[in-house]
Amino acid sequence: MPQGPRLIKEPGRRNWYVRITECGTTRRVSTHTPDREAAEEFLSNFKAALESPAGRTIGELLDARVKARSPYVGRPDALTEHATALKRYWGNKYPEQVEDHVRLCNNNRRQLEELRAALKLAEKRGWIDKAPRVELPPKSSPRDKFLTQEQGQKLLRSAHRPHIKLFIIIAMTTGARKGAVLDLTWDRVDMDGGVIDFHNPEMFITKKKRSVVPITRALITALREARLMATTDYVIEWNGKPVKSIKTAFKNTADRAGVPWCSPHVLKHTAITWLAQKGWGIEEISEFTETSFETVKRVYRHGRPENLVKQAEDLGSFLYTPRTLEEVSRSEKTV
Repeated sequence: MPQGPRLIKEPGRRNWYVRITECGTTRRVSTHTPDREAAEEFLSNFKAALESPAGRTIGELLDARVKARSPYVGRPDALTEHATALKRYWGNKYPEQVEDHVRLCNNNRRQLEELRAALKLAEKRGWIDKAPRVELPPKSSPRDKFLTQEQGQKLLRSAHRPHIKLFIIIAMTTGARKGAVLDLTWDRVDMDGGVIDFHNPEMFITKKKRSVVPITRALITALREARLMATTDYVIEWNGKPVKSIKTAFKNTADRAGVPWCSPHVLKHTAITWLAQKGWGIEEISEFTETSFETVKRVYRHGRPENLVKQAEDLGSFLYTPRTLEEVSRSEKTV
């Protein structure tokens, strides 16, 4: 009767071996380790390799997805980053092992979403027979931070380099995403017409839309100064080159401003919040910043909580008239 792969110990040998019997022939494969736990891991990988129809590891499937999807996403480097993080745990494993191991890995929800997408693409392309189920952890509660007006001004004063200062001004006066600001070229800045077009014609259009927004009076001055000093086609440049990343410089600026938790994404939430505080509606803010209605609604609650209080009072008015409120107050004093 055929026997599946199993661990065995050979007399006089330190390491564990995998024994497998196929078609009446028995063979053994060394696990190269005397440790039982490591040997069990080897056995799991060995079984999965036998069962995998394409013989592809998850690491290979992740790399294949990066290659297939990079031309069609706004940030191909993000695909590579997620794949690299996932391969630390999943690189030498096979799709058949996912359901047993997904709870043991330390990947966050976003990374596991990328793993699921890679496996679904593998199924769609015929690289594997069927994508396994990837159980995702629950979504964490949203933490939408934003700057006060005073903090925003301090952040701007703390920007010692001109390209960081210009980035902050553009981001906070347009609500544009970091990538859209860094990708912006001068041919899409119409200072005579007073608009900025954040749509990059050379980039594949994704769900994260980019807007066409008016140029404010504060921004037009900063743009004119930057245009006089420009040496490249890009609005955000440094040392004669387009800026690809502002992570370190922005963090240093935020630290000096006393808001170390602030990131470029916080500037977008700040713009939404400030618009809400000025009385603009959710749909208007969503259209101006090209942000989903749900995201704006979530941030909007922080910006204008008094709207919710007014609604609660309006609903309460159906239960209590001024007269009944007076009666309730009188009965409470009696008690």
